[in-house]
Amino acid sequence: MRLMQIMLLNIKTNCDLCGHLLSEGCCFLQVIENSSRGAHVYTCCKCGLIQTLYTEIFVSNQDENFSAGARRSTFNYAKEISNPKHFLLMRDLGLLPRGRVLDIGAGRGGFLRFCEGLAHEIQYMGIESKMKSWTNQDRRIEHNRFEFTTIKEKFDFIYVSHTLEHLLSCVTSLRSIRSILHDDGRLFIVVPNIFHLDMNSVIEEIFIDPHTFHFERETLKLCVIFAGLEVLEIMEAGDELVVICRKKPNIATIDIGNLERVSKEITSRNLEFCKRYRISLNANLSRLKEAYDLEFANLKEIVIWGAGRIADALVANKVLDLGKVSAVVDTHLGGQSTFHGISVQKPEMLNEKNKNQLTIICSRAYQEDILGIAHELGFNNLVIYDKVIK
Repeated sequence: MRLMQIMLLNIKTNCDLCGHLLSEGCCFLQVIENSSRGAHVYTCCKCGLIQTLYTEIFVSNQDENFSAGARRSTFNYAKEISNPKHFLLMRDLGLLPRGRVLDIGAGRGGFLRFCEGLAHEIQYMGIESKMKSWTNQDRRIEHNRFEFTTIKEKFDFIYVSHTLEHLLSCVTSLRSIRSILHDDGRLFIVVPNIFHLDMNSVIEEIFIDPHTFHFERETLKLCVIFAGLEVLEIMEAGDELVVICRKKPNIATIDIGNLERVSKEITSRNLEFCKRYRISLNANLSRLKEAYDLEFANLKEIVIWGAGRIADALVANKVLDLGKVSAVVDTHLGGQSTFHGISVQKPEMLNEKNKNQLTIICSRAYQEDILGIAHELGFNNLVIYDKVIK
């Protein structure tokens, strides 16, 4: 275990894609102040890949609150929310899993349940490092990180959802995946898309401790190509990037000079994004604080809908007075978590008094879904968290 922890420090100093020495002055560096891992985020000046180097051993956030900062939280429900969208996409593209199937980062088993519901039979294997996600000790699950798992067989379909960004080396891991993919097999990758970020509303840290890589479309594509994979399709799906690949006959050789020429525009854009993000985050918090003080000063009780990172940003940065929060509701976290000492409830459990109070919707990706549910349940006074500054 100690050896694994040391390896997870990720203290290498070279870019994972092009090998450039990141510590040289030309690479843009962000030192993440609230990181529990001593995170240094570099934007490579040669290829544009945004990646984090760590100087301290990762200790998972053990408290029950989501953190707006780099620590984030230990709740892993993002896959459970996004998995159904991926399954619909697989059906629409005629890309249903067949034969031997590998699920890297199996989470709570959403992909396994999907595979079990297919009309045809498959042979499933999953890899998941968080053993608590699989309390039934399913023998089809290998409890380990992908980098430390020995796999001898080959697969017809490999699903890698919200996992690639956590690995120690993106390119090395993709080459390992290529080696266990059948020649006519398919690889289905999903990662967060940092370029989906709304600069006018962001108030939380996006370079979080669990993530080593921070992808946008072009650098993700380069990583896939240089791992010896062919991009069949790459698409932006909300706040995610979806890539469908197959195996190339040979692994590409990286021509650093040519890569630098090809990536010049990518690098410039990614550098500008990182600089603008930090400025926008601080400006948005300042504007929100001023607007909340003006708009909600006379309110004594407020309901928060969404117990995640946005809500924590409002409270932790003193934009919203926690003493005014009468209830916190969350569709997914209700009944299983707390928010700064307040029990999170399912929205349908709130009483009529709470439903008539101002409810601040603390979500960016699921605003429309929340508004629909809230109206059905009779919530009468709703406002999106950032509406007051737009």
